[in-house]
Amino acid sequence: MALPMYRCALCEGVVPPKTPCLRKVTLSRPVRYPERPDVNRRIVKGRIRWSDDPGGFGVETVREVLVCKPCHEERAPARAERRVF
Repeated sequence: MALPMYRCALCEGVVPPKTPCLRKVTLSRPVRYPERPDVNRRIVKGRIRWSDDPGGFGVETVREVLVCKPCHEERAPARAERRVF
């Protein structure tokens, strides 16, 4: 039975067998979540109360790649991180 191996997306080296697969985000984008009225349900003194979700800002992952451990620990990968705005 062949052991699964993979190639690092940054250094393109083959990772030895039984090495855990690590993922690194290479592309992300900012996102605005809209306000949603009456979506959160709470039970207060035996009665159901609905509250609003205020929404807000966050970051979504667009693309992530499989990398080896040395590439995962680097702060500046071989290919510079890009952000979509």
